[in-house]
Amino acid sequence: MKKDPLSHIRRGLIAAVALTFSAFLHPGPVAAAPASFAHPGVFNSQQSFDALREAVASHPEDPRAKAFARMQLDPRASLSYAPQPFAHVLVQGSGSCPEEDAFFNDGTAAYLHALQWVATGKQEYFDKATGILDAWSAVIEDVEPKPGQPPTQDRLEVSWAAPTWVASAEILAFYKPSAGGPTPEWNEEGRKRFRERMVAVFTSELFEGGRKIGSGGTLPNQPIALAYAVVAVGAYLNDAAMFDLGVDAFQRILPNLFTSEGEPKEINRIKRKPDWPHSVLGSEAAYQLAEAASVQGVNLFEYRVPGDDEPRLLTALQWLTRAIKEGEIDSKEMGKRVTWDYPNEVKGMEMALARYAALGKGEALADTREILARQRENASHETQGAKHVPWDAVTHASAD
Repeated sequence: MKKDPLSHIRRGLIAAVALTFSAFLHPGPVAAAPASFAHPGVFNSQQSFDALREAVASHPEDPRAKAFARMQLDPRASLSYAPQPFAHVLVQGSGSCPEEDAFFNDGTAAYLHALQWVATGKQEYFDKATGILDAWSAVIEDVEPKPGQPPTQDRLEVSWAAPTWVASAEILAFYKPSAGGPTPEWNEEGRKRFRERMVAVFTSELFEGGRKIGSGGTLPNQPIALAYAVVAVGAYLNDAAMFDLGVDAFQRILPNLFTSEGEPKEINRIKRKPDWPHSVLGSEAAYQLAEAASVQGVNLFEYRVPGDDEPRLLTALQWLTRAIKEGEIDSKEMGKRVTWDYPNEVKGMEMALARYAALGKGEALADTREILARQRENASHETQGAKHVPWDAVTHASAD
C-alpha cells in the first residue's frame, strides 16, 4: 500500500515538536553542538576543500590528487551520467531494486560532481551536481520498503544515503574558493526545494518512529547508521537538537558496536562465518559520524567509553587494521581465528587516520597508513561499495 504523499510533511511537523523535548530527555553529549554551524561542513571544511583544489592543480603526486584522478574514472563521475529520479523510492533488505540503485547512485554522482567542481572550478561539474539534486527534489515523495520487506528498511536505507546527498548540497550551497574568481550560484529555488522536499523526506523517514535512537541490541550497525545520518543532516540544517541527538546516541551505541579490544560485536551475527559486511557498515558509519562531528568542533575520535584506557574508535581502527594487514585475526566474539575476505574498501578509515594524525596519535596507526596507501593504488568504483560517503581518500588522504 502506498504512503500518503504528504505524510512526510505531517510526520516532519510532529517530529519537530517532539525534538523540542529531546534535549530534556537525553543526557548531555561530549560537547554540545556549536553556537553556529560551520559551512561548508558535514565532512569537510573550507580549508580542506581549498587544499584539495591546490593539490589537484599543482601537486600531482599528492595522494589526494592521485585519488581524485582515480575517482574521475568512476562512471558516476562522468558528465554523461544520467540520473533517474523516482517519486516513490522502493527499497529492499537483501539485494536491490531499480529505485534503490538510482537513489544511491544518483546521490553519489551528485557528490562526485560537486567534488570535481571544487577541485577544478569547472562550471559543468557544478551544473551537473545541481541538476541531479534539482531533478530528485522536484519529484520525490517518499521512500518505502517493497512488499514483504522489513517495515523499517526505508529508515535504514535513508540513514545510509542521506549523508551523501546533504554533503553534495553542502558543497554546492556554501563552498566559495578562497582564491577568488567567479563562483556559480545554486539558485534559491533549487536550494529551497531540496531542503523542503528532499531533506523533509529524509527527516520524516529517519524519525518515523519518533525522535529517538536505540542501542541496536545485536544489530548495532542500524542505530549507528541512524545516528550518522542525524548528525550529518543536523549539521546541514543548522539543527542543534538533531545534531546533539546523534552525538548522544553515538556514545550510547559505541560499547555495543565494538568490544573494549576494538572487535566489531556484529562479526558473530551469522555464527557460522564472520559477518564482515555488517561489521564494516557499522565501522564506516561510526568513523564518518565522528568526522562530521569533528568538523563542527565536537571531538568523538577521543571519546573513551567509561573504563577504557584508549578511545574506543582508535582501538577499533587498530583491530580492523590488523585484520586487513594480516588477512586473518583472532576473534573472541567468534571464538576462533577468522579470515578477512571483505572485497571493498572500508570507507571512513581515511577520515579516521587523518583526524588521529592531527590529534598526535599518528604513530599508533603506522600500519593503517600502510594499508591505506596500498588501498589507494587499487581503488576503483568497484571497491567503493554502495553505502556511506565514497572516495574519502580524495578529501582526507595524507602522505604524512
